Amino acid sequence: MLMMLFLRNYFKEGDIYIHIGALHLWKQKNHVSHMWQPCPVIGGHFDEVADITWDPLGRYLLSSSKDQTTRLHAPWKKTENEIVWHEVSRPQVHGYDMASVCNLGKYKFASGAEEKVIRGFSAPTNFIRNFGQICGFDVEEDLEKCEVGEGASVPSLGLSNKAVKIADLEDQQNQEEGQEAGQIYFKPLSLCTTNRRPINAKHIVA
Repeated sequence: MLMMLFLRNYFKEGDIYIHIGALHLWKQKNHVSHMWQPCPVIGGHFDEVADITWDPLGRYLLSSSKDQTTRLHAPWKKTENEIVWHEVSRPQVHGYDMASVCNLGKYKFASGAEEKVIRGFSAPTNFIRNFGQICGFDVEEDLEKCEVGEGASVPSLGLSNKAVKIADLEDQQNQEEGQEAGQIYFKPLSLCTTNRRPINAKHIVA
């Protein structure tokens, strides 16, 4: 049985508001402004974890679960003296319960699910760049070696991911409306260097 729980709660001072479905938290910018800004919150699986595997350099942890996702957890340098771990990515959202996951090297892993098919994944440059921003890691060398492309897109009449290169994004901007070549369902997400913090749940899921 699935149950979706939504809770609303104000903190006593009234300056922080929480809405829970996927966990979201907004904090009032200041007591003068009516602007509210999203804040990082705890995240994770909602069902049994089937397997975990570490990055070879210990920079992140991958976990696969019966909630049909594989998630990536990594450190966020909140302050100079405080480092906390957060879910920063869901590299796999599947249609079957996950059973296993194995790291294959930098930004590469393979996973298995109930249908007994092994699938391999490799991170695109857009993820590597943002991963470096969130965690404060130097990833320039990794970006130079990445051969996957900027991201991935699923064609409107297809089921498999198709790599998206920089040239594809440029072509998309230059193509006239309605032409099939311009139908790339991928928008790069760029985290600014002044805001190095985990992204919100809506971006993790997207």
